[in-house]
Amino acid sequence: MPALVIPEYITVHLGAPDEVAQNVTVSFPDYIKNVASSEIYPTWPESAIRANMYAQISFALNRIYTEYYRTRGYDFDITNNTQYDQAFVKGRDIFENISRIVDEIFNDYVEDELDEFFEDYEYLFNNDDFIVKKRTNTDIEDGVMYETTYYECFDE
Repeated sequence: MPALVIPEYITVHLGAPDEVAQNVTVSFPDYIKNVASSEIYPTWPESAIRANMYAQISFALNRIYTEYYRTRGYDFDITNNTQYDQAFVKGRDIFENISRIVDEIFNDYVEDELDEFFEDYEYLFNNDDFIVKKRTNTDIEDGVMYETTYYECFDE
């Protein structure tokens, strides 16, 4: 199965698709923290919180990779309107345990050094079903160095 690249950022439209509203671009992990804090209770068992987060991640990735809104002429990836998408509240407080769990999924890692030149992988999450890795790729084009960060999921 080919690797799934998780984008570094997501652009959220703060309204219904055809409504005039602000677009905000946030990191993908911050988006999931906000959505999870808006849609689920922080008092739920951690396994239920994680299960909901994986569903929220999958939904957002579907909107991004099918280019659901962009192919319809919009300049955003997803809305915050629950009639169409997931709840996202700009500036909302994030529950501490929700933030910690998202950080565990996307940021806590054991570094895995690879032999590939200019590529750096970091394991972010590893369980019996799949692995999430962060990859930083550095490219040099016309003498300019570009660095791109990807999040990838693999079946184990």
